[in-house]
Amino acid sequence: MKRILLLIAFLGLLSACKPNNPKPPTNPPGVTRIKYGLHPLQNFDLYLPKNHNQNTKVVIMVHGGGWVVGYHPDAVVTTFSGRYGWNIAKPLLDAGYALAVMKYRTVCYNTVASEFKNNTSFYLNQMKADIDLVIDYLKQNSSSLKISNNHFQLIGESGGGHIVMAYGIDANADSSLKSVVSMFGPSNLDATDFKTSIASVPNLAIKPPNYILRRSANCKSVTNQTVNTLFSLKSFSDHNNIAINQSNPFLAEISTTTPSNLQNNVAMFITHGANDILVPKTQATAMYNAMQTKFFSSQCGAADYSCQLKLKIYPNCGHGWIGGSCNKGQVINNIVTWIKSH
Repeated sequence: MKRILLLIAFLGLLSACKPNNPKPPTNPPGVTRIKYGLHPLQNFDLYLPKNHNQNTKVVIMVHGGGWVVGYHPDAVVTTFSGRYGWNIAKPLLDAGYALAVMKYRTVCYNTVASEFKNNTSFYLNQMKADIDLVIDYLKQNSSSLKISNNHFQLIGESGGGHIVMAYGIDANADSSLKSVVSMFGPSNLDATDFKTSIASVPNLAIKPPNYILRRSANCKSVTNQTVNTLFSLKSFSDHNNIAINQSNPFLAEISTTTPSNLQNNVAMFITHGANDILVPKTQATAMYNAMQTKFFSSQCGAADYSCQLKLKIYPNCGHGWIGGSCNKGQVINNIVTWIKSH
């Protein structure tokens, strides 16, 4: 049961609506829905603090969901504002930051062997392109929106943590990106403990407001479906065959720990729960070690949140910061301190 609950947190399947009522929630007052592309999922909600101006810095937030699970195109992404028992949106707004809570083109979930094309980086490149499109939109419209055009930071959770790390270390990452925060994001997708963990959980049901793009439905948004976490990784990598106890060289192409992928020394705060049995904490230490080895970053003091690279493993916290003894307030305060320091 504990592992199933952790999978629910990983895939973002906890429903804010009753299963028999698929109507998505409407945007809260004062929040602007902005389209940044032609795909239905290419939109973000812009939250603006009081008295915002051309110096107002922007935090872009990327939800998780095992790369395949997202929200209905018309729904509000509530991942960062209390859906799972923690809220990082409010303290950042209170601190004067604008928030762009984005949807992105999730993976077209596939279980049909003949439909895999072995185009490993296709979906990750698409996700990174969506972050670029959001930043470009915000920069080009900064005057009318009354926000900064040269100061952006990224926060991603779970699969979104992997996405923001992958974007931040890319040589083509926008030069106005100041830092990246990963919350319990996977990094080495070929690690045996990670593959073993995700291969050991059963199929789970998707309920509104969560949706997937399913290949059998022509990659349109559908709900009331089931997903398998190992097939989520297969779909993300576009490979049908993933060995659990052997190396899969193609996964290095989309792993953020791969030395050749570490092209940009972005400031990075890697956060993880010590009790995360779905995405093991070894994924966080692997990313930290890879960054240290590649960029020779100096060690960061325990109380220093202005450094270039920081790792913090939180005791009593599971995936999604679940756990009755998990000090979610400390986690949020630390991340807000990091954002303020960059």
